[in-house]
Amino acid sequence: MSIDRTEAAPRGSESTPDVRPTPAPPSQPQSVEAQLAHARRALDALRATHRQLMDLLGTERPEKIVHDLRNVLNELQLLRLLSDSEKC
Repeated sequence: MSIDRTEAAPRGSESTPDVRPTPAPPSQPQSVEAQLAHARRALDALRATHRQLMDLLGTERPEKIVHDLRNVLNELQLLRLLSDSEKC
């Protein structure tokens, strides 16, 4: 299976949601409802990222994300080593 990695978006682009929590101003504590709404938005963003990773890796099984990502990183390292050895 060949994985097309050309469509991967860089961090911070439109297709990469920023899920970092935004702290509440110290003078105004958030209500429980606001905290729950924030947690739900963060969860939705994480789920979207999860779906994107599965699409990019071409897998339908969430448990294979880490395995497939390791394979991609190993392939990248191998390609870099081969590229460096050709330069010598």
